[in-house]
This record gives sequence, structure tokens and C-alpha cells, in this order.
Amino acid sequence: MATITLGANVYTAVTMPVSPSAPATIAVGMEDSVAVVESPFVPSQSQLQQWPGADRWTMSIELPPMSRARALPWLAFLASLQGMLNVFQLGDPLGRKPSGVAQGAPVVAAGTGLNAVSAIALSTRGWVASKYGQLNPGDYLQVGYRLHQVTAQVNSDSSGNATIALWPSLRETPADGTAIHLVNAQGVFRLATNKRQWHASPRQLTQISFAAIEVR
Repeated sequence: MATITLGANVYTAVTMPVSPSAPATIAVGMEDSVAVVESPFVPSQSQLQQWPGADRWTMSIELPPMSRARALPWLAFLASLQGMLNVFQLGDPLGRKPSGVAQGAPVVAAGTGLNAVSAIALSTRGWVASKYGQLNPGDYLQVGYRLHQVTAQVNSDSSGNATIALWPSLRETPADGTAIHLVNAQGVFRLATNKRQWHASPRQLTQISFAAIEVR
């Protein structure tokens, strides 16, 4: 176990077992907090209210059927989480590498008014200059312990700078020079509920599944 600091909060992080290397299925979800008030008389006069920063990832994991011996590390992992108390790192196994050219060693570029909390754009530097398609829409990146997805194509300018449109919004303002991880990007999650369970078949195969929500 290790500790992870997110803003003013410190969490105990439990390491996820490495085998199997990918789940049988994974459902990745996106949640935004937007309220809609629609007039029953004039529907076109709807009012929308978005809560800035109240966006988050959700994931549902189903592991392949395993022998009891192979399942034991996963059962211990679920026990060590102590319900929703402890956290773990998780990413999309089908998005471990960007589809863009991703040339350079990108880091956060700080500046007045840049990369504010709840922003949906990240200012960066350190890319190979003047490259088209450094990242493509749908690529993942990790800043600190936060998982984000690119929402528009990223091109670097003649100085190796680039602004990345992303989702979800920034939780904290990252420090200048913070590394941007493009391979095996992950975020911090906790179990969606305190209840854990698994199923065993007469053939002595164990089936494990669990749902997770991003730690904001």
C-alpha cells in the first residue's frame, strides 16, 4: 500500500493485481452535473445550469473466470479496499497508448490564468515542434493522479507548445513542469459501494466483478 495526495486529501492506495492483465469486459462511463429546467408552455425557453468541476469517470469491471488460486489475490485486493475507504489506480486497458504521433516530452506549462481549477483546457510545452496530430480526440493522458481524455486534435506550435482540450475538467492547478503521461494513463478510483461479492461455479471457477467511481 502507498499514500496518494489529491488536493488537501490523503488516501491509502491499494495495488491492483496484475493478472489477468485485462478484464473480460469493462464499461467506461462519463458523468456531468447539468440541471435542465424546461418550461411546460414554451419548451424552447429551457434553462441549463452546469456545476463546474462536478464531472467524473465511472468504470465497471468484469474479470474473466479464474481458478480459486488465481482469484485469491483479487479477493484480497477487494478486502483491502475496506469498502469505499481506500483507493486504487485504474485506466482504460484499450487506450494504453495514444493514437496520435505523441512526439516529445510534454509537461504542464504554467502561467497567469492558465490551467485553473474546473478548466477544460491544459496548457503544455515540451512537444516536438510543429507536429500535426500529436494527440487525437479520444486519446488519454494522465496529469498527476488524474485521468483525462482529449476532446480535440492537439497540434504543437513552432515552439513545442500545445493547448489540450480535455475532459473531465481539471481538479487542481498542476504545477509548472508536471509530467504528462501518455502511456498507460490512469486515474484514482474507489469502489462505488461498500458491498463486494463474487460467484463460484461447480467447476470451481470464480467470477469477480466490481464498479468504481473516480475520486474527485
